[in-house]
Amino acid sequence: MISIREFTAKEHEEYVKPLIKAYFSQGFPHFDPDLIYDEKTKDIIADRRQLVEKFTPWTRIAAYKDDQIIGWSIGKPYAEDTFVMANSLVLPQYRRQGLYLRLLEETVKKAKALGFKKILSHHLAVNNGIIIAKLQAGFEISGVKVSDEIGILINLVLDLQK
Repeated sequence: MISIREFTAKEHEEYVKPLIKAYFSQGFPHFDPDLIYDEKTKDIIADRRQLVEKFTPWTRIAAYKDDQIIGWSIGKPYAEDTFVMANSLVLPQYRRQGLYLRLLEETVKKAKALGFKKILSHHLAVNNGIIIAKLQAGFEISGVKVSDEIGILINLVLDLQK
């Protein structure tokens, strides 16, 4: 039986963080949204983020099979009204079973419950599976960025007030 629920910072450090390092260093670098903004914008966002993070820490939602994490979605406040999905993954042997959509649904519910008005996410242009899933879930393409560090990124946004 597969269940979806929040996971702890300890589980993140002990189990998820090493998997992020392993999976995202193999051609899919871990993405830091700050890479795509200029210095002035980064300063403004950093000031807002410090305030918001005091009240709303990281959100960590996982898919569990028995007591083992087999997928996750991690997000955090990005600005007063904006939540950013920072990292998601379903282990290869559990893909194509609808788990990512279940994680996405729970993440959207959590962001709404916390009072955010929109969700941002940024994806390598070759990450078609996730981009298509998010477009089907109501996200819209809000831009394209080119990063020297990680390549072409597709920016998506979901308006939670619709």
